[in-house]
Amino acid sequence: LEHRVQYGAWPLDADPEVLIRAESAYTALVQQIGAWQDSEVEGGWTLPAGDYALPASGRYDLLLPERNIVVDWKTTTDLKWAKSDEERETDPQVIMYVDALHREGKLLLPALFLHVYTVTKGKPRAEVKHTLVDEARLSIGRAEINKTMQQMQSAVDEQDYEKVPANVLACKDYGGCPHYERCFPQQQEPTMNADEIKNAFASRRAHKG
Repeated sequence: LEHRVQYGAWPLDADPEVLIRAESAYTALVQQIGAWQDSEVEGGWTLPAGDYALPASGRYDLLLPERNIVVDWKTTTDLKWAKSDEERETDPQVIMYVDALHREGKLLLPALFLHVYTVTKGKPRAEVKHTLVDEARLSIGRAEINKTMQQMQSAVDEQDYEKVPANVLACKDYGGCPHYERCFPQQQEPTMNADEIKNAFASRRAHKG
């Protein structure tokens, strides 16, 4: 996709199976927004601490400055897993990408964030989800992100794991909860699946009365 955007053609050595799915993603994007003149592929952004609890950095997939659009390519096994309109309104990726690029003068507000979803199985399909971000949406999004950051920091700092609200579906995520070994001392590494973790939590807390 990056090669197609930069050079106007698909790479000659592209895997045919991948190419047909990439074609559906590119076509879906063009159908949504039409043509564009300038683009920036795979660029970086940074946000200093201030409006956010911690400094942050990341990379966007495609930026169309003349259209005030930033694009992120997504893959999924089924389009039903695409984030909803409500989820994207305060999605940290949407908020922070637009915020950073606006501060750097690369986007004007309101700006459009596009998720281009492509399926990895079955018939090649793609769908574009668009989220309009203005100053009011940024303000709400920053508050939600900081709320989450503070909750996460509080959980990490808490020494008594019994005081940390259980989120059993996330016990293994992002390297594992720092309290995992205390909850499950028999497990040296977070290898249990979500159902096993949920059952273990229920059993342990029921036993403690």
